[in-house]
Amino acid sequence: MNANWWGLAGEKIHKRFGRISKSEVLSGIPGSETDHHGIPYSLTEEFTAVYRMHPLVPDDYTFRSLEDDSIIEELTFLDITALKVRERLLQFGMPNSLYTFGRLHPGVVTLHNYPRFLQRFEKPGGDIIDLAAIDVLRNRERGVPRYNQFRKLIQMKPASSFEELTNNPEWPSRSRRSTAGTSTRST
Repeated sequence: MNANWWGLAGEKIHKRFGRISKSEVLSGIPGSETDHHGIPYSLTEEFTAVYRMHPLVPDDYTFRSLEDDSIIEELTFLDITALKVRERLLQFGMPNSLYTFGRLHPGVVTLHNYPRFLQRFEKPGGDIIDLAAIDVLRNRERGVPRYNQFRKLIQMKPASSFEELTNNPEWPSRSRRSTAGTSTRST
């Protein structure tokens, strides 16, 4: 993180002389050029797609006591959101709620962490939609390439099998089942 912020020159040089180079490697990212190859600074569709597909919102929450770290109650995301927030704050109190959220482990961008409640999201009126599937469709409409095409664009070898993508022996067969009946084109 220090290299991203201060560059290889380091914080002392930066504070004494300011940016010593246009290079982000030498002087860090802050204050660097914002127009790279004719494109003003922005987040690419690919970058935002990854974070939409891995929102890092857990499905399950264990509320704990600030006093002794004991478990007060285990709830799902749907139990604590929307119209239930005030009720939960009154139930657990602000100190226990802040303690609970303060000690939660941060999420990880990894396979199979798209929240279950968003895969079967119930809209007002009772319709159930799969927001993960909608995100994939919208990404395609915005021109985000398919997985292997994206790998090619970032100079990676395209994957030829699901086994190449994970060490978990169960996931390749699950991926095959979930893509059954869809196009098997790799680009």
